[in-house]
Amino acid sequence: MEPVTYFQVDFEGAETTSTGQLLEGYGRRRVFVEVGSAAYDGSVDTGSKDVAAEEMARSVAVELVAEELADLNGGAGLVTRLDRRPPAIREAEPDLEDRGIRAWLAELPEQ
Repeated sequence: MEPVTYFQVDFEGAETTSTGQLLEGYGRRRVFVEVGSAAYDGSVDTGSKDVAAEEMARSVAVELVAEELADLNGGAGLVTRLDRRPPAIREAEPDLEDRGIRAWLAELPEQ
C-alpha cells in the first residue's frame, strides 16, 4: 500500500454557482485531499515531500472548489494536515481523481 497524506482545506465564499447537491447560496466549503506518493513521481526530493504534498493539496482543492464558489473570499483556503483518512470520506467516491491525488468536496455547517 502506497503511503498517503491527508489534508483538509476550508474555504469561505460570497456566493455559490452550484444548484446540485450543495445548495446555491451556501458560501462555505471543505475539501478533503489525499496525496499519494504517485503524485510526486520521483520529481521531489525526500525533504521537500511534505511541502510539495501541501502545495498539491491546496492547488487541487482550489481547482475543485472554484467550480462551486463564485467568489473565494479566503483565497487559497486554510490547509490542515490530518493524521488519518477522515470518517466523512471513508465510503464516498472522490469528486476528483488524478495520478496519486484524490479529492472530496464537502459542505461546512452554517455558523
